[in-house]
Amino acid sequence: MKINALEGMKEWGLAFLILGVLLAAILGVRFYSFEHYISQERQKIQARVLAQYYKNDKWILKLKASNGLILYTTSKENLKDLQNRSILLFGKPAKCNFYQSLRSCFFIAFSIDLLPKTWRNVFYDYIDIQHSNSLVSKLYQTLFFASNLPKEWRDLASPLKISHLLAISGLHLGILAFIFYCLFSPLYQLVQARYFTYRNRLFDVGFVLNCFLLGYLVLLDFPPSFVRAYMMSILGFLFIYWHFYLLNFSFLFLIASLILVMFPEFFVSIGFWFSVCGVFYIFLFFKHFSFRCIGNGWIREISILCVLNFVLFFNMFPLTYLTFSSFSPFSILAIPLSIVFAPFFAIVLFLHLFGMGGMFDTVLIKALKLSFSSIDIILSSWFGVLYMGISLLGIKFRLFYLLSLLWGIIIFIYFCICWWNKFG
Repeated sequence: MKINALEGMKEWGLAFLILGVLLAAILGVRFYSFEHYISQERQKIQARVLAQYYKNDKWILKLKASNGLILYTTSKENLKDLQNRSILLFGKPAKCNFYQSLRSCFFIAFSIDLLPKTWRNVFYDYIDIQHSNSLVSKLYQTLFFASNLPKEWRDLASPLKISHLLAISGLHLGILAFIFYCLFSPLYQLVQARYFTYRNRLFDVGFVLNCFLLGYLVLLDFPPSFVRAYMMSILGFLFIYWHFYLLNFSFLFLIASLILVMFPEFFVSIGFWFSVCGVFYIFLFFKHFSFRCIGNGWIREISILCVLNFVLFFNMFPLTYLTFSSFSPFSILAIPLSIVFAPFFAIVLFLHLFGMGGMFDTVLIKALKLSFSSIDIILSSWFGVLYMGISLLGIKFRLFYLLSLLWGIIIFIYFCICWWNKFG
């Protein structure tokens, strides 16, 4: 028998008390670290370069410092490509408050020194040597290691609305978990049948899988969407062990709260909130849709996959345009591209593992030459509040969930009309 986690007010009260104490402790440590940083007028900081781009006759570097802060700095020197490299900066912090530090602060650098390569660079270099085109190499580094996506790929992904495919997220975790289970489970089964038949194969393989994913998470340096996915994976694994029912919204709320407590900077991360909303609409989908009439087997699985991607596209569509304004009707291609992405990701992963990652380079270079005309439309924040209110009512009432889906379709059609009036 499965039971729901945190059913009563007493359990929720205890959970919030624990989370509150944990949040106070983590914020206290973060504030102490920030005060130490901001109080030093001159200092040396070691950091990893997350992104590098040229603007207004100077290089702009986005950094992750060893103290955990996200910093920006500039340089007018003729810098080479420093992305994913470690550097040592000497300078002083610009004016910044604690709340701003959760997003980023500016650091005035007097000098920048390149440090020797770290263990992470071994993985980046292994991808790089398999490609003759640096843009293709950086695309795969983004796919596998959550590296910063170059502007050329962002310009292609933005009108197609496929940025979620290129940013490491729960989709990538699910693909990796499926591949790991398919490879490791049969081998474990052979040993289990001979030496320890009393063991539960699902839980043993799941434990090893989550250890593997934890190592991968450290390699990625804790990107928000993958952290959310991993936390759901590890707690979901434990909750199954304790016979809790997972497919409910209180579980999602608990996970989101726990992540925000452990990583307060995610509160200002758009990627994290989009990730949570995506899972929320997936839960709504499985709550209100049934595929029992289709039967079992691969036909049923493919049908669910296709309908889910169709529904999820229109559910997330209105939320996207609360922040991002560029619209193209070609964004509908995100639906089939999302469906074929899983096998593509698995194929290119194995190709890179065996040193044959350049197989699709020609196709990808041609894809970079594609262009899609777009218009700029952004929705009011009040629209977003109303839309989320209707979606939340969809937890209890199917009518409101269908209304939110219909709303997304209508908005898409309206945007298409606006685009046609300009380019048609």
